[in-house]
Amino acid sequence: MLGSITKLASGRVIATAIPFLAAPALGRLYTPADYTHLTLFLSINAVIAVFVTFQMQHGLLLEASDRSAVHLAWICLAIALAMSGLIALATGVVALSRGPENTWGWMFLLPVSALLGGLMRVTNHYATRRRAFGFIARVLVVQVTTAAAVSILLGYWIGGSLGLFLGFLAGQTVQALQQILYLRRPFAATGPPSKPRARAL
Repeated sequence: MLGSITKLASGRVIATAIPFLAAPALGRLYTPADYTHLTLFLSINAVIAVFVTFQMQHGLLLEASDRSAVHLAWICLAIALAMSGLIALATGVVALSRGPENTWGWMFLLPVSALLGGLMRVTNHYATRRRAFGFIARVLVVQVTTAAAVSILLGYWIGGSLGLFLGFLAGQTVQALQQILYLRRPFAATGPPSKPRARAL
């Protein structure tokens, strides 16, 4: 138990230190207005995250068997995919309603971020069930490192808040790839639930 806590705590400490160390470079590359746009994006994203899987991922910790947990994970990911589609439609409507002077182009990144965020929550809860705390810590560090590195590179190349958005999404994407590899074996072994099983869950 102590080892698990140490792994998680170490990962969070490192993940917290990386943005702090990258702050001087990022502060020179991006303006306060750029960070305002990113903050708005992250705020909306945080609200969406509450609904993207209907919080069903918490049930992964309570299922009696790993097979049932994997089936529930399938359902959570299907819900996240459907919700991302609805979010894409909603952002399209909002963007069109604002006309040609729309400055909220970053809204089109919300469905992608919502889907990746849903995958992250499902995988983290499944990994917690399996006590894979080292994996959770490693993924967090890689995600934060990627986000900071890509934000710095894009700050030099293109500038503007788009670099911050793409840096955040790059971190989420790298995180998602690691999580897909982690889920591949149990998902392949168990397969998606049947319709009666899905209704029972």
